[in-house]
Amino acid sequence: MTSQKELFLNNWALQTPEVLTRIVEIEKPWIEACVMALDDSDEKVESFAAYKTKLQALLQEDEMNTPPSMTYLAEDATREEFRFIISQFAVDSLTEAQSFWPIIPRLPYRAQMPVMQILIDEFGCGNLGQMHSNIYCELLAELELPTALEPHVEVACDEVFKYVNIFHWMTKRAESFEYFLGGLAWFESVVPWFFSFYMTACKRLIVASSKYFSEHIHIDEFHARYALLSLREAEAEVPVDYTKAWIGSKVAWQLASEAFDKVCDLAKKPEVAEC
Repeated sequence: MTSQKELFLNNWALQTPEVLTRIVEIEKPWIEACVMALDDSDEKVESFAAYKTKLQALLQEDEMNTPPSMTYLAEDATREEFRFIISQFAVDSLTEAQSFWPIIPRLPYRAQMPVMQILIDEFGCGNLGQMHSNIYCELLAELELPTALEPHVEVACDEVFKYVNIFHWMTKRAESFEYFLGGLAWFESVVPWFFSFYMTACKRLIVASSKYFSEHIHIDEFHARYALLSLREAEAEVPVDYTKAWIGSKVAWQLASEAFDKVCDLAKKPEVAEC
């Protein structure tokens, strides 16, 4: 078992002292390598306006230089390769937003409300049929893939686990809430564009259960505004470190990009994929 898979499983386990000790043993050196190093390399971000400008530039950079992996998904992936990609990311989509709940009491009071609105939407406003993870199960079922989490955990690659694990760190153990709000703002902002490539693939491959992607394309435009609003509301109560918010955005972008690129590379040869 790889350390990232172990970390993923421990993040969902009962948080006994022994489990927490092991989480920190795995997480601390990884976080220091992939997150804290950015504190030295990135310039200070002094205001919400400066942060928003940098976030928009990051989003536009990807849109102007579409990664080859996304073009492959939209235009070239076979149905079997598409199934492989969907299975790999099931460890994220079947646990969607569940790692976010611990951030709520850590946020300033006014900043809690926009994040709660996002969570309410993620869980279908209490309607199981609209819950995002349940909608993903419909996609899995159409593709004749398991709808339980465990089989996908067994085959997921480390890059996917890293992307899921980073949000557990941001919400539970990061020293400042800004890391999470920055990561959330980037993710919610990029999804409408990113998932359009999945929609193109679904149409090309005649996959009917595309609601998971179309729903996100619609709702995440609002969620991006809520994430940014949470930063503004936090600033109304406490000083906000926008450099940490920017680091959160960059780390989420980096790990998500690495995960998607890796999965697409593996999808082209799933019979020999080793994760």
